[in-house]
Amino acid sequence: MRSSRPAVRGASTPAPPPRPAAAPVPSGGRARSGWGRRIGVAAILCVVAGFLLATSGPRVLPYRVSYVRSGSMTPAVPVGALAVFRPAQAADLRPGDVIAFAAPRGRSEVIAHRIVGTEGAGAGRTFVTRGDANPAPDAWRVPARGTGWRQVLVVPYLGYGLAALTRPLVRTGLLVTVAGLGAGALLVALWRPERRTTRE
Repeated sequence: MRSSRPAVRGASTPAPPPRPAAAPVPSGGRARSGWGRRIGVAAILCVVAGFLLATSGPRVLPYRVSYVRSGSMTPAVPVGALAVFRPAQAADLRPGDVIAFAAPRGRSEVIAHRIVGTEGAGAGRTFVTRGDANPAPDAWRVPARGTGWRQVLVVPYLGYGLAALTRPLVRTGLLVTVAGLGAGALLVALWRPERRTTRE
């Protein structure tokens, strides 16, 4: 049986109403937390790099570092500073240079004092040294032959950090922290949901 309802030409199914666009998620807090993590990781990496340069670097590179424990070279080299030394031929050293040398007999330490003069000549030439804060030159003389260590850089306060990092407990804690941060960053990278882009 045919329907008596006339067919309407040109009619179409009404389109569904447009869906409201999703409200944008504020990203300020997420951005701040992301930058905070990056700064924290960068700071720890800098500490680790500094520790490696101060402890392992001198074994393979031509320099050595020393943590200043006494005030004999203040104010030029304050207590707690990190002093960096490079090799230098004795013939190239002059009064005014700060050199590192082994302490005289009976003392198992390295002393860094300034050259204030020379004595003798030839193979018997020696350096007269003195700490800047000391009233008189040192009682010993440093042989002026071979290769020595001349100070090239002083970083105030960094020696305190080096002294702390040489302690086994602090070193272990730092290694555990770095390992934990690395594992956390790996987990975040593996489980981070894919970002979906919305089309208008």
